Amino acid sequence: MPPPQNLGEAFLAIDVNEIITRQAELPLRLELPMSSTTSPTEQNWQTSTNQRVDVNLCSDDELEGTQISTVVDRAHRILDRHFLGRMDVACPNCLALHWIDEKLANSTLSCPRFGTCCLQEKIHLPLLRTPPPQLQALYDGNNDQSKSFRKYAREYNAANAFTSLGAKMDSRLLAGRGPTSFTIHGELRHRTGALLPQPGHEGIYAQLYIYDPDSALNVRNRRNPHLRRDVLQTVQDTLLHAATDRRRYNLPTSDEIAVILPGDGTEVNGMRDIVLHLRGNNELMRISECHPAYLPLHYVLLFPHGELGWEPQLKQWDVLRGQPTNERLTQLQFYSYRLFERSTEYSTILRAGKLFQEFLVDAWAATEQNRLNYNRLNQGRLRAELYKGLTDIGADGLGPDQVGQRIILPSSFVGSPRHMFEIFQDSMAITRYNHHPDIFLTMTANPNWPEITLALLPYQNSTDRPDLVARVFELKRKYLMKEIEKKEGIW
Repeated sequence: MPPPQNLGEAFLAIDVNEIITRQAELPLRLELPMSSTTSPTEQNWQTSTNQRVDVNLCSDDELEGTQISTVVDRAHRILDRHFLGRMDVACPNCLALHWIDEKLANSTLSCPRFGTCCLQEKIHLPLLRTPPPQLQALYDGNNDQSKSFRKYAREYNAANAFTSLGAKMDSRLLAGRGPTSFTIHGELRHRTGALLPQPGHEGIYAQLYIYDPDSALNVRNRRNPHLRRDVLQTVQDTLLHAATDRRRYNLPTSDEIAVILPGDGTEVNGMRDIVLHLRGNNELMRISECHPAYLPLHYVLLFPHGELGWEPQLKQWDVLRGQPTNERLTQLQFYSYRLFERSTEYSTILRAGKLFQEFLVDAWAATEQNRLNYNRLNQGRLRAELYKGLTDIGADGLGPDQVGQRIILPSSFVGSPRHMFEIFQDSMAITRYNHHPDIFLTMTANPNWPEITLALLPYQNSTDRPDLVARVFELKRKYLMKEIEKKEGIW
């Protein structure tokens, strides 16, 4: 018998031997039929693997040659490729698509329930409106215009956005040959300025929307020469005519319309001047991540109808009473709801490619910054004064001249120094109790897993949908841990 052609064959053979040796209840003897013409090298390989020969398992109390067919079944079960199935199970409340393994533990296969998407009907948000036909054709088409639109989605969005995105970009990963990614360091912010550009400068962002459309198109094309002018024209026309001001159609609260005029009414030729005051000094103003216009002002291609984003006033929904509760809807819950695919909704977010990556990073940064801001404003409630003594100063190596106002992050803030120290101490305690670990296991995600490729939308690859990769990886990680922790183990 020839040696194995790859490591996979050798690993497969060793696994079969381990299963045979450890799972058989009686002492077993392996009978390996050897040919008289087999070379010593092939005999050694045949004796050590037993994969390419018929394996007869015989106990001392049974006849020789009695075969145990369950060994093959055991080996087949262990070595089968794990498959989650298709992402085709809809949440009964919000119709978000899931894999069946994402169901809650207290639900059944016949009536699955899910909690990540809508918290079991506690999240009531309006669905995203279908984009205008011209924009939808760019998302779904296969012509040159659509390919350019999907490839440079971030650039097309930035050229038409009302606000700028400020962050320290990490371009080290972009220089490599790996998958494209959007990486930042530090704080992320959205900023806007005055509607009038500085003297001698062209308009940018929101300033272009008070230009003549042809002039605005020329400016956008001149600043982005690698973008197609016809696609810029389509996007610009779509956004300008997507919708009118929703407050324009507010119904009056009274049947009468009153006008206040200065004077006593006897003056016929009185002059009334309209005076405009320029406010601001061309300084950039930051848009709070808690403002409902934070998302639509920047991501104009994701929210062409101006759908509002998260705000602190959003509440969870009481299903029984049919009204909002007093419990707030968090940013994490809001963004999690938006990231699920639904058969009743055309999600521009999930079709945006690289712009979707930017949206994910922005959503995570906004959520993290809001949590940090909460800790900064509630130091007293978090009992931070317990950490502000001279002991902390000496431990940190700070001199009296370096002492200032310090912000203490509690151990409940994931990623903080105290949180990392706490989980390190927990790990050491587990090691002392259970002794040293038996295995060091590393698990990596495969972007070509069939669960991922089957869930992709048309003209997408795995780098366009990091949400699918993360969800599939987490499900497979849980399955692996379940196999390791079960009573009989995997070896």
